[in-house]
Amino acid sequence: MQLYEDEVRQRKETEEMGKRRREELEKVKKEKEEACSVGQNFMRLYEEEARRRKGTEEELSKVAAEKDAASSVCSEILLLLQSYTRRHGISSGFSVEESVTRQPPSYFICPISQEVMREPRVAADGFTYEAESLREWLDNGHETSPMTNLRLAHNNLVPNHALRSAIQEWLQRNS
Repeated sequence: MQLYEDEVRQRKETEEMGKRRREELEKVKKEKEEACSVGQNFMRLYEEEARRRKGTEEELSKVAAEKDAASSVCSEILLLLQSYTRRHGISSGFSVEESVTRQPPSYFICPISQEVMREPRVAADGFTYEAESLREWLDNGHETSPMTNLRLAHNNLVPNHALRSAIQEWLQRNS
């Protein structure tokens, strides 16, 4: 009789522990989704602001820096959530890093081609584009920024080495 009672008690404890772990996992998933949503909203707001502004290159550079800062905040939140899952031993196949890395960050996407950039280049407007897409834009007679529609001061394209490295690292992790 004692063995049966011990087994029943142990089974209840196991079920309760499983229930708590599932609740904790759901909480982490919800927090991750909220963090991603906040980050995406930041990115969308800053992109919209950049399109609306009709100011100097300084203002456009400021918007680009703010966009990078918003992206950084989202990354930090996701790292904190990943740390939380490790600390609490949540390992039921859920990984913040895996779920985040499947989709490319929005700043890896060329605003013209809407594809992950291979050769990112910074234009005179301070925004980064796929080199081939921007050259095609310029070769088709456009003299304005694809993002702001303001006249570009020059047609020089500067390689964005840091972004290119980040994209290549992401592609290696997700191939």
